[in-house]
Amino acid sequence: MSFLVSLAAFLVAIAVLVTFHEFGHYWVARRCGVQVLRFSVGFGRPLWSHVSPRTGTEWVISVLPFGGYVKMLDKREAEDVPEELRDAEFTGKPLYQRAAIIAAGPLFNLLLAFLLYSLVFMTGETGRRPLVGHVVEGSPAAAAGLLPGDEVLSVGGQPIRTWQAFIVPLLDSGLGDGVIAMEVLRENGSVAYPVIDVGPGLLKNENVFGALGMSPLRSTSTSAIGTVLDGTPAAAAGLRGGDRIVRLGETPVATWEGMSEYVRARPGQVVAVEFERDGRRMRQEIRVEAIDDSGTPVGRIGVTPYRDPELAERLSIVVRYPVGESLVLGAERTWDFSILTVRLIGQLLVGGASVKNISGPVGIAEFAGTSAMIGLAAFLSMLALLSVSLGVLNLLPIPILDGGHLLYCLAEALTGQPVSPQVEAVGQRLGVAMLAALMGLALYNDLARLLG
Repeated sequence: MSFLVSLAAFLVAIAVLVTFHEFGHYWVARRCGVQVLRFSVGFGRPLWSHVSPRTGTEWVISVLPFGGYVKMLDKREAEDVPEELRDAEFTGKPLYQRAAIIAAGPLFNLLLAFLLYSLVFMTGETGRRPLVGHVVEGSPAAAAGLLPGDEVLSVGGQPIRTWQAFIVPLLDSGLGDGVIAMEVLRENGSVAYPVIDVGPGLLKNENVFGALGMSPLRSTSTSAIGTVLDGTPAAAAGLRGGDRIVRLGETPVATWEGMSEYVRARPGQVVAVEFERDGRRMRQEIRVEAIDDSGTPVGRIGVTPYRDPELAERLSIVVRYPVGESLVLGAERTWDFSILTVRLIGQLLVGGASVKNISGPVGIAEFAGTSAMIGLAAFLSMLALLSVSLGVLNLLPIPILDGGHLLYCLAEALTGQPVSPQVEAVGQRLGVAMLAALMGLALYNDLARLLG
């Protein structure tokens, strides 16, 4: 079922993003008087087509949904352009109009992101309260004095109302000096100002929060057991669902993450487990099972976490804003993610961020499916984020992308002459090779995640 949801969400996301992008090219081309011959969502064999009697444009939905295109009247592709259509031909238009047509696709993606973010802010975004669940001993978060139960009020001076809002200032700090200044509300009502210093290169880690040494409080963050798997060390020791583990060896346990961390580090060892059942403290020794995790032995006792419904309700928060503020916040979030995307690309090129963070169609489908199952607001936020990424990536000065064609326009503006067909042909081959390499890396990462 989850596979079908992911597939459907992926197809919807791609269709919306591609259609909006290509409509940008189409709309500006029509405003500039260029004849559009075909508007296609997808590539390959047409599944459906319709020729508009008013504009003469053929509207097409094709079999391969991984993109789309707008085909305009262009003398470089048509040997004989009828005399009556010369004024509607693309290359005959002034340079500024051609540049506007090229730039319109990516800019429409950014416009779509702005509209979607604004809509989410207006209708209400369901998120998780920014409460810290677990802090790893000896980690940068622990060194900064962060404590379980702290509620994050601001990061880098930016107010935080949900855990999801943490990501922008966190990435901003990670792309800079790695110093994350926070304001937190303690469980006793006092306010503290921990500063986490992870140094440069935070984004070289696949798990950014893991590098910080902290994780959010979840409804499964208590040390209570949900179920005990048959045939495991926990079952042999008599542990039951509902038991709450309070101590492992000589180490007190308060969170599921802390218990998991302790057990995983002790494959094959005998561990004394102190737990609470029906108000009584009990103690039992368990030999931790050793299992293989990508070539590394890790410990397991065979229990799953208990989901606390009261904690889940406490953690859930709906953030909603008035229309005017939503539009401002929508513009700010689109701008923030656009700048972060540019900076992240720069870090990827110089080795400052891990290339394992690049996802392909499989990763995007999983992302889309997960957000769709969470709710409409989460799916729209995901769609907006993908639209920002698509818009920014298409503006990169890579031949075959819109940014590459804008680069040709800049060269023409500087030299007064269009780029020669030979240069365009070389650029196209280079662009195809670069995109193929990027797609190969993304697919490799997808497969590595699936197999891992």
